[in-house]
This record gives sequence, structure tokens and C-alpha cells, in this order.
Amino acid sequence: EIDLGTTLVAIKYSGGVIVGADTRTSVGGYVSNKKLVASSLSSSSSSSSSSSSSCVLCRSGSAADTQWLAQNAKQQFRIRKLERPGYRPTISEVAHYLRYLMRDAQKDDSSSSSSSSTLQASLICAGYNAIKGEGQIYGITPGGSLWEEDYFCVSGSGSIILLGYLDSLFADNNMNMKEISSQYTEKEAIELVTKLLKLSIARDGSSGGLIRLYVVDQYG
Repeated sequence: EIDLGTTLVAIKYSGGVIVGADTRTSVGGYVSNKKLVASSLSSSSSSSSSSSSSCVLCRSGSAADTQWLAQNAKQQFRIRKLERPGYRPTISEVAHYLRYLMRDAQKDDSSSSSSSSTLQASLICAGYNAIKGEGQIYGITPGGSLWEEDYFCVSGSGSIILLGYLDSLFADNNMNMKEISSQYTEKEAIELVTKLLKLSIARDGSSGGLIRLYVVDQYG
């Protein structure tokens, strides 16, 4: 079993949402992959459609389980597009479908005395909602709980480091995440996410490798 020890970040800004992740995969203290893609595009948009939404899925936990969830969601919404011409899934639909998959797996395992087959995954589903004209961020826990974040979401093995830094940042500069989400430019938001991931890589042994970023706005 390969665990994806990693750090995931999603932050809203004035034009959409920035998501980022490192690329290290660890098995205990052993680094099994330094360049794994922990982010996947689950639902893409067409820039010519004003009602479409762009969605990115960030994954941590079991590499096999999170890859299965991402592939299953991508296949499911591809089928829906074929059945319903012009259909584009919203970020909320993708997040709720992923929660359904995780809870359904738990239901199947409830009759078994062993929980080893339960999906081990912590996810961030984020993107740009063209209907609302703003970014959206959903967090999904290993137990299948789902919630929508107002401004940002961090997950993975390095998340506690980032929460401590963000608390200190806001206290020192008399700021809050609401100001960042409404006032930060794309460049400023990218710089903040990059700094957060660099801090995690420096302090968390399960995070490392490269930093991968997605900028999701009205253009995709």
C-alpha cells in the first residue's frame, strides 16, 4: 500500500481559485516517487460556454484509492456529457459524487470485521463556478464528510504547518482570509500558495519534490 504523504492547498482570490500540491510520494520514511501528480483535472470547461465550470481535484492518502476516485469521477461525468449534450458538471456535483463513492465504499465494508479495504483519501475539490462568478472550494475527509470552505482549504501531512503560518500571518498583518479572497490578484495568490508549499516542504518529511499549481478562473 502506497500512501500519498503530501500537502494540498486551495485559496480563493478575486478572479477564481489557486490550488497547489507538492509531488512527493512516501512509504513510511521511504520516498517512492518525487514527481507524482497529486492534482488531476476532473472536469474541464469550455471557454465558449458561459455556464460551464472548471474543477480540479487534489488528492492525499492512499495513492491507489485517490487515483481510483479521480478516474471514476472523470468517467462518470464523461458519460453524463454523452447522455446530456451541453451538460457541464458543477464543482458541487463533482464533490458530492466523490463523497458518495467514499461513503458507499464504507457501507460495503461495514459487514466486514476488517476495515483495510475502506478508501483512505483526503480530497480538495476546487474550481471556478461560472454561474456564481467566483471560486468554490470543497474539502472531503477520509470518513466521507463534505464541507464547503469560504476562503481556503489545506490538507495532507503538511497542513498543520500551514495553518500555524496562516494564523501568524493574519495576526501580524491584521488581515483575514476574506480580504485575500476579495482583494488579492492572481499573482499575489500564486505567491502565497507557493510560499505555503515551500514552508511545508522544508518542515514536513512526507512533502517534497516539485510544486504544481493550477490557476482556475473564468477561462478554465
